[in-house]
Amino acid sequence: MPVLDALIDSSLAVLANGYAWLPDRRRRTAAPAVRARVMGQHAVALHGPEAVRSFYDEGHVKRRTALPVRC
Repeated sequence: MPVLDALIDSSLAVLANGYAWLPDRRRRTAAPAVRARVMGQHAVALHGPEAVRSFYDEGHVKRRTALPVRC
């Protein structure tokens, strides 16, 4: 089901539940990352210190239009 969840846009869930949609979605999987689509854009939500460290390590992530913007 997680792959199907990533294909379905979550915009309505965000509007209906606010930021609570993400913790609800994360509880359905044991993974440290949750894939989603919001307003037609692919998104990845990370959970836990190790996942966040990996995200900020520029050896793992190539930034193009991703946030946060580095100046």
